This record gives sequence, structure tokens and C-alpha cells, in this order.
Amino acid sequence: MFSPSQKVQDLQRFRQVLRIVYEEGSAALLDEIGQIEHFPFHKRIRASRQEMPGPQRARETLERLGTTYIKLGQVLSERPDIVPERYAEEFKKLQDSTPEFDPDVARRIVDEDVGMDNFSRFSEDPMASASIAQVHAAKLENGEEVVVKVRRPGIVEEVKEDLRILDFLAHEAENRSVKAERMRASSLVEEFGRWTRNELDLTEEAQNAAKFKENNSERENVYVPDVYQNLTSERVLTMERVRGSKITDQSAVSEADIGRKQLVKDSVEHMLRQYIVDGFFHADPHPSNVLVLEDGSIAYLDFGMMGREVRDRRNQMATMLVSMLNEDLEGYVSSLEEICYMDEGYDRQAIKRMARRNILEAEKSSFGDGGLLSIVMSLFSKTPEYGLHLPNTTALAAKSLAVTESIGMDVAPDLRVESDLKPVLKNCLRENNDLETSVETFASDVIRNKDVLEKAPTQLQNQLENDADTTVSVEANRDGSLLPAAALLTAGVLAYRFLPRDLALAISLVLGLGVLTRVF
Repeated sequence: MFSPSQKVQDLQRFRQVLRIVYEEGSAALLDEIGQIEHFPFHKRIRASRQEMPGPQRARETLERLGTTYIKLGQVLSERPDIVPERYAEEFKKLQDSTPEFDPDVARRIVDEDVGMDNFSRFSEDPMASASIAQVHAAKLENGEEVVVKVRRPGIVEEVKEDLRILDFLAHEAENRSVKAERMRASSLVEEFGRWTRNELDLTEEAQNAAKFKENNSERENVYVPDVYQNLTSERVLTMERVRGSKITDQSAVSEADIGRKQLVKDSVEHMLRQYIVDGFFHADPHPSNVLVLEDGSIAYLDFGMMGREVRDRRNQMATMLVSMLNEDLEGYVSSLEEICYMDEGYDRQAIKRMARRNILEAEKSSFGDGGLLSIVMSLFSKTPEYGLHLPNTTALAAKSLAVTESIGMDVAPDLRVESDLKPVLKNCLRENNDLETSVETFASDVIRNKDVLEKAPTQLQNQLENDADTTVSVEANRDGSLLPAAALLTAGVLAYRFLPRDLALAISLVLGLGVLTRVF
């Protein structure tokens, strides 16, 4: 075991964290992760007799610990695969709100970083105040209305020290607890730390907003506000002010130039495209960050917490959802296995039983019945019991999709999953498997599946010989040309699988010439 002094710089804060946890009745937790030794002997004896605190006490502990721990609790509230559901529900009550700091301090920070002379007006009272920053309305010299986010003084040092403490405690927990090791506690804290550190640097949020705007520039009914890069720094973010109504505001939705069902379909489709097609998605799409404009467009705000996902997992998630809607049990379970980390002794039959129930629920589901993503999240919450663990970024995406769906449940509870979401998922899959993407993925698959590809021509020959109307003869030289030929043949099959018929035909003709030159 290594000393906290090797990982933690502020030992006083470290002791304060342990003391608060102990005082709030979580001494048994400290004992479990080997930190009770920092207390006198009589307190250690008392700890051995305590049970874990209930959900409410756990929430109150996080609130006493402050900003970083409140944010961690908010993340855990969306991870029923990690914490028991009753704790997850209680953690949803955690509010990231902090008393306002002095507006004169905000003005001084703005002046030091970007210059107050760029603004003709700067509101004294903030529009919103949170743990990391507060937001002020302002007007530029040219009359444009903007919002200015100003980072809270001293918050960087506080959060970074708490992240070091969490990292230390997570590694200690993994060393002592099989459960903590299986849930990859240190990986969770590392990912959480990355998101939180990015929130501290407002230039990161500015870059996120610019990338998000570029990704959605050609999509209808999506609006992303402009960022004023010349008026942005690590401590200050200046962004176009957007006036709209919360997407959950029924009266505003009724007045907007769009029907409520179409609005919900648009919002869900936008979220699916962000995740499946772009691999870069808004990870905090709660109603305050998703507005409806008068023309029915959906405007996104607050780009501090964004998620990134690798293409393979995005495809598998989409395939899993389509398999559910197609009542394809094997495809559903196989996609889930591809997404998750798998323990030794993984219970596939138990997962299949739960997946079968999911499919039956989805068959009769509308948003008002709970929603497709809610059904999937119920599966994710139980998979760790049977040896499957969801990657953190995928869990973040699932949470974001579920939040978007939950909003849809409020706005259009009678929207049907089967008829309205299945085409969207298929379009996203098709778009994500365009020619360029398929070629890149195929190249890596060739290398990874060398043995399978070497057998492909023989297997294809045997299959085609079973068709009375088709006769194919392939003779391959034994000079090393077999693998490239197999690759080209398989590429042709992939083209027909993923691309429009005319394009697939053209590609297959070119690939066919490649086979001829490689084999004969």
C-alpha cells in the first residue's frame, strides 16, 4: 500500500474528506477500502459494527463534501449498473447550485482576460450560478446580445485536489474489493476527472461548441449558438444569447411552428445522430440546455460536458437497438457482448433471459410506457450481476439518450417506438457505414481476421455450388495472392450489405477486376 502523501498534495483536505465520511455514518466504507486506519483505535472498533448508510445519508455526505463529490454523485445517479437503484434515485436530488460570487469579481476577471471595454452592458445579477461558473447577460459594443460565463475563483485548485483524492481512494478500493475491481472504479474516476477538468477550462467548452456546430451545420431544425473566440479564455466564455423555451414547456411547444410529435422525433433523431454518426455528443441534454425556438428548431446550450465514442461501439449500440425492434434475440445479445467488458464466468443464459424480456417490452412500447432507452437501461443496470460491464463513455451516451427520451415521454407520450425510431436507427447505421468508413473499417478487419479471410473463397465456392443456377470456379495461385483475393471478394459482399445497389454494383465490378489481377 502506498501513502496518500504520494498521491495527495493537500493532506488536510484528505483528512477532512475522511472525517466527513466517518461522521456521516460511512465508517464501514472506510474500513472496506482500508482508510479506517487513519482514525484512533476506538473509532475503528465502532466502524466494524456499522452498516453502510442509507441513500439519503449518502446523498447528504456528498453534499457536505462539496462540488467534486456532488458532480460525481450526479454521474452515479445515471449509473444503476454501478450503484443500487435506490441510491441512484436519491442521487438525482443532488443540485449543482452554489451561492453567487461577487459580480465585481466577475467583472474583474472578464476585464483581465478579454477586456470589459468590449461590452456596452454587463448585468450585475447573474442569470445562473453553479459550482464551477456563473453566467451573466451582456451586450457587445455592436449591440449583439451575449451571455458571459465566468469561472468561479479558486475552483480549479479545489477540484483538482479532490480528483487526486478520489483517484487515490479508487485505486485503494480496487486493491481491496473485488466489486470495486470489477466495476473498474479507477477507470470511472479517471473518466470523470477528464470530463470535470475539461469543464474547468472554458476554452475547451468553446472548442466543443465549435465542433458541435460544424457537425450539425447541414442538419435541419438544429441551432447551435456562436462562440466569440476572441472574447474567450480559460476563465471566460462569451457566447451568442439564444432566446427560446424549455423543450418541456408544453405551451411553448404548442406555439412553435412544429407539432409536438415531430419535435420529439427531431430531438431523438438529433441525439442518435450525434452519438451513432458523429461520435461526439451532448452529454448533458437536460431541459435547461435544450430549447425550442419559435420556428420549431432545437437549440443546444452548455457544451462543458461532451462525450466521444469509438465507431465500433456506436455501430454495436445501434445494431443492438435495431435487433431489439426486429425481435432478433441473438443479434441483441451479441451486440451487447461486443459493447461490454466481460468477466470470466459470464452467465450468457441469464443475459439472454433478460434480453428476451426486453424485446417483449419493446414490442408493445410507446414513450408513455417507458421508452426504448429506458428498457435498455434496465438491462444495463442488471448486467454486472452476470459478468457484463458497460464502458464509461457508452454509459454516458446511454444516459444522454435516455434523458432525451424522457423529455419525449413528457411531450409526446403516445409516440410509437416501432414506427418512429426504427427508420431513424437504420438511417444512422447506413450513414455511419458510408464508403469511406467501410473501407477504413474493412482494412483493419482484414488484418484482424486473416485466418477467416483465407478460408473465405473456399467457403463462398461451397455456398454458391449449392445454388443450381450459379456456377463459380476459382483457382488461386499459391504465391501469396489468396489473401488479397479473399479480401477483395469479401469487400464486394460488404458493399452489397451496406451500400445502395447501384453504388455496390459499381464497387463490386472494380473489386472483381482486382480479384482477377490478384488470382490469375
